[in-house]
Amino acid sequence: MQGIRSAIGRLVLAPGIAQTARRWAAPILFTMLALWLASGAAAIATDAGLPAPQEATPTPRPVRSARTDTENILVLGADPRPGDKIWRTDTIMIVAVDYQKDVPDGKPQVGIISVPRDLWVNIPGYGNGRINQADYIGEGRKPNGGGPALVSEILNNTLGIRTSRYVRIRQEGLVELVDALGGVTVTLDCPLNEITPNGRGGYNHFDLPAGENFLDGAAAKKFATFRYASNDLARASRQQQLIWAIRERALQIDAIPKIPQLWQALSKTFTTDMSLLDVIRFARLGSQLDADQVRGVVFSARALANTVMPGGAQVLVIRNRSVLMAEVDSLFAGKPIAEQGRQGSGRCPK
Repeated sequence: MQGIRSAIGRLVLAPGIAQTARRWAAPILFTMLALWLASGAAAIATDAGLPAPQEATPTPRPVRSARTDTENILVLGADPRPGDKIWRTDTIMIVAVDYQKDVPDGKPQVGIISVPRDLWVNIPGYGNGRINQADYIGEGRKPNGGGPALVSEILNNTLGIRTSRYVRIRQEGLVELVDALGGVTVTLDCPLNEITPNGRGGYNHFDLPAGENFLDGAAAKKFATFRYASNDLARASRQQQLIWAIRERALQIDAIPKIPQLWQALSKTFTTDMSLLDVIRFARLGSQLDADQVRGVVFSARALANTVMPGGAQVLVIRNRSVLMAEVDSLFAGKPIAEQGRQGSGRCPK
């Protein structure tokens, strides 16, 4: 932890870091993405206090889709226990970056699709199973990136989305980063009362009131991972809000110029096929984004259904493929991630 805090306090690029192309830092499955989004404040601040320009009635634009119009990054979050030889991918996200270079006067936008860990899919070469098994199965076949490649193949077969890059993150780093940033703030419209099994036949509880809540690293991890009082879809919504909370906090402490130092200090928390130069490129893109240009989709109960398999496994299956694909294609018309995950447990005080 001391090393992380020291990294945040430094601005000088560490020697040799530009050559680090295959291992880098981020403590939560989407931290890197949240950090480069934080640089979007530059564009917002430039326009502060200026009168809004008069605009003509906009011409309707064609719908942009993560299936055809974007650069897609696969984000995998795992939380293996000490001594585990088999792991499951607890969080799967597709980050779709739409540069809109082919659209006159188009502005870049980013969309985040949360894929439920319990989604029942066909795993090529294995058979049917939860999608959260695929990363481990793929690594067993091809240790060098085989897991992300297999997950990407499944997502293409299931959702029609191809990913070109990946980030695999150990979720334990969330605590380290949020504490290093000094905590983050999330907002709830209703109280949140969550639980998770404690391994001793009982449950650990996590409760937050409605309103603004300041979270340290341990609380942020619970906010992003507990789901047994709600479901995987509700948890995915909270994860999307947490991305924006990290973005806001990174902006407050001016963390963006220190990405290279964070990269080095946290390099044991995840692997990727992206380079530091890729991250810098995304940071430049982030300077053009505001909250309305970063949207997310969490699939609905109209698209997916809970079911119990013959062996007793509780999984999510596709209820209506047409609805599912419509939700995929509505990504850039979806709710901004800053507004996701605010419903708490859905039990608002009267």
